[in-house]
Amino acid sequence: MSNIDESENQEYLLLKAKNIITERTQSSYLPDEYIGAEKETETLCAILDDAIINKRSTVGLITGPKGSGKSSFFKHCLRKYNESDYLLVRLSGMIHFNDNHALKEIAKALGIQIPSGLNIFNTFEFIREKLGKETLESQINTSTKKIQLQTLPVVILIEELELMLTSSSTSKQGLFYNLLDLSHYKNVSLSFIATTSHLDIVDMFEKRIKSRFTQESIKIPPLSFDSIQIIFKNLISLPESFDDEEYRDTWNSHVVKSLKSTSVIENFKKYYRLYNRVNNYHLLVHEIIENLDYYDKENKWINSKIINDAFEYLYQDDIEIMLKSLPVLEFTILGCILNTKVGTNINDDYITFDELYYGEYKKLSYSFFKNADQAKKSSTIRILQHLLLLGIIKTQSRGSDSGDFPKFKIAIDPDSIINAAKNRNDLPTVIVKYVTEWLT
Repeated sequence: MSNIDESENQEYLLLKAKNIITERTQSSYLPDEYIGAEKETETLCAILDDAIINKRSTVGLITGPKGSGKSSFFKHCLRKYNESDYLLVRLSGMIHFNDNHALKEIAKALGIQIPSGLNIFNTFEFIREKLGKETLESQINTSTKKIQLQTLPVVILIEELELMLTSSSTSKQGLFYNLLDLSHYKNVSLSFIATTSHLDIVDMFEKRIKSRFTQESIKIPPLSFDSIQIIFKNLISLPESFDDEEYRDTWNSHVVKSLKSTSVIENFKKYYRLYNRVNNYHLLVHEIIENLDYYDKENKWINSKIINDAFEYLYQDDIEIMLKSLPVLEFTILGCILNTKVGTNINDDYITFDELYYGEYKKLSYSFFKNADQAKKSSTIRILQHLLLLGIIKTQSRGSDSGDFPKFKIAIDPDSIINAAKNRNDLPTVIVKYVTEWLT
């Protein structure tokens, strides 16, 4: 092979290695092993064995902070089962807090056609009848045609359960109770697995719901430093199946050597004190991969300098980077949250969704845009969810009984929001003035 051909081949291998590692940082990627939660994996797999293999109706609850990997954990455990052996229905507390949405998804999975025009009560009764509940009509008319129900076990995943329980669109916790009640019919296997970031959510349950959750919830444990190091090593190493064995071994030997560097270990310890979730290390992976260059001898392979430089880059003000990248509408809502509590101690006081939406945000919309309905209520809730995920706001541990969203407050220094508004060139002038002048 000529030098030119060898050079092109090495460049191709580097590009392929980058693509493999980058794909591992995508939300759809599932590792072969869920490191740091081996005991929890056994517990959830036992529940899924009952649901899928034994075809028993069962319930399970997965708890953990936002971003801790609850959904990935569930998908990892579910992967061991043949997809043709079960049906999966995914519900979200954010999207399906409307009863009709949830019922239609479940009825579809069970093979039940719901007639149009039924109210919620009659819809539940219609489904129960199809599942085998006897009615006066069915007792009199024994020739009533029976439908062919879904024979495969149905597993229903409810993500962000706390939003379903606190939504004003439902009658308190009636929807969840009625959904659980459907699993009691013998001629169908209907299991529920729920995820939530509220560690004390069982205390929020009504007695009739709490009685269904007799087993202890599965808590996603915080990752240890050793687990983070193993996960990171696996993220940036090439698999056994890589095309070129020599290139793979050389790559992986550089990875091992780099991660043993004293300076890299110290940086890992420093970063771990701030972040102990896998997705925080995806940013580190992206920065490392971005700086690899076949034509640069010092950056041809992963080394301790590249890793340390990536750490140094990430040590820049993370909050500043997030605030710069927030969409204009989200930044506007953030300014409204701040201004809702101007004159009081912003960092100590939680506010309600209604105080924000019907108060400051409506006032701002009407004052500047002459429009009292600048964004829909559902859109504003989604914005708050995103701000919560980023850690810019935080909520009380319990949801509000009267609102769609728990009470919340700013979780960062208000001055950083004001400074970001001054330095952003994409914000409308009225928003910059609103944040920088009204709030100072």
